[in-house]
Amino acid sequence: MYVGLCCITTPIWQFPGLKIPIKMQQMNYGCGSIDNPRDLVNEPFVLCVGVGGGMELLQLAYISRNRGTGIGVDLVNEMLFAHKQNLEMAEKENSWFKYDFIIQKKGMH
Repeated sequence: MYVGLCCITTPIWQFPGLKIPIKMQQMNYGCGSIDNPRDLVNEPFVLCVGVGGGMELLQLAYISRNRGTGIGVDLVNEMLFAHKQNLEMAEKENSWFKYDFIIQKKGMH
């Protein structure tokens, strides 16, 4: 359903112990990963506008391992619903990940 989207030009980052659900990978709308571990020092708070499938926020959660360090905002309820489902799936596939690592919000018009 979501295969072949947008401008994916780089491979998905692989980390030891990180399992990215297939549906989440298929919904990746970005141009590669935005979460470079070198840029995430001193426990930053990351805002992701347009949640897509949630892969970038899952990668952030893997790197930070802190609750509430990432927030996903989207205007489209269907995207937030799909994002929620993907994060729930990621929680089942990754023993270290907790759904509440990521905060979801509906954006304002």
